[in-house]
Order: sequence, then structure tokens, then C-alpha cells
Amino acid sequence: EAHPEVSFYCLAGGRPMEHSKRTLAGRLERRSLLANVFGNVVDEALLQRRSLQSQEDDVLDAFALLWSARRIAASVCMSLPASPTADPCGLPMQILA
Repeated sequence: EAHPEVSFYCLAGGRPMEHSKRTLAGRLERRSLLANVFGNVVDEALLQRRSLQSQEDDVLDAFALLWSARRIAASVCMSLPASPTADPCGLPMQILA
């Protein structure tokens, strides 16, 4: 499992976001982190979001999860908890970023 706020925490070098994702300051904070990874692709996606009837914070969350997916695929992700337990089916109960 992945969670956008955990992804942003990792993107920020292990510090939580200062502002809510629902505020302008929070969206700018997250856009800045994502621009360091994805360049202007994030801004291009945000320009197209209105035609898709998407909220800006949802687009930013999607990019944060893409960043985590890349890290998971490269086996360089962080796990919460570090040593997860398994559910009854044997799947690890963890959040990856």
C-alpha cells in the first residue's frame, strides 16, 4: 500500500508537510517538491486537470504515488513499519514510499 502524504514526507527528506494539501500554501509546497523530480510535467498535468474535472491536490497526490511506485520498482523504497507483520493471507501490512 502507498499513501501520498508518506510519499511527500520522503520527498521532503523526512519532514512532514507544513501546510494542508487543501490550501494554496500546501499545494505550492507539494508542487515544489514534485518539480524537483518531474520538472514541468506536473504543471502541464495541472493545466489539463480542469478538462478532466480533477482537483489539483488529487493530481499532486497521483504524482507523489508515481514517485513512490518508481522507488518500489527500484527496490529503494521505505517501509512503514520497517518490519511489517503479515495479514492472514501472508501479505505484508505496510505502507511503502
